[in-house]
Amino acid sequence: MEIAKVAAKHGGVYASHIRGEGAEVVESVRELIEISERAGLPGEVFHLKVAHRPSWGLLLDSARVLVESTRARGVDVAADMYVYTAGGTGLEATIPSCAFEGGNDSLKTRLANPQTRARLKRELTTGSRGWWNIVEAAGGWGGVVLANAQNPNNTKWVGQTIADIAKARGKNPEDAAHRRQGWASSERAGGENWQVARLQGWTRTQPRAQPPHNSITARPKFPSSLHRQGR
Repeated sequence: MEIAKVAAKHGGVYASHIRGEGAEVVESVRELIEISERAGLPGEVFHLKVAHRPSWGLLLDSARVLVESTRARGVDVAADMYVYTAGGTGLEATIPSCAFEGGNDSLKTRLANPQTRARLKRELTTGSRGWWNIVEAAGGWGGVVLANAQNPNNTKWVGQTIADIAKARGKNPEDAAHRRQGWASSERAGGENWQVARLQGWTRTQPRAQPPHNSITARPKFPSSLHRQGR
């Protein structure tokens, strides 16, 4: 907050990768609005999306209502859209983050412990405090795809979902995922979410590493969407 106040004195913008883009997205947008309003500078949500398949078609409209009510009282808040239907991260992101405490050696020790491994599997269903459950967000293991593999022996599985790999290997998805290292693609935003977002006068397309409030060129899932939109 204090840094935002300093930025406001110099004509800055509070542009944020908000705290959460899944089930907590509305509260995260609310947090951005509070900081922007109290600090007295424009606010911008980077990569607006609902990265939580169970909430597609629901939460983005709630975020829209929140932003529009805020703008109606004169607070300058806008967003740039995430125009892709999937995102990528390391396959290890499917393991609850608490398992990584102490580094990779500690992680390997925990995964080798049957009791700890069983608990981590349960937390894929129950959740783990402070961890974004990428499997739940993707709608299950069928929404998580192995995009590349560090182990050459696993390259034959590239392009397949973890659910399909597990079925072919006769294993459960958790074991199939946690015994592989590589880059995974997961479903992050549905087309219906994008349609809601693009119709708002306060949104625009925006890629990574671009300053806010500029018209851009990118390679999005929806290339016809590239256009200049007014705030």
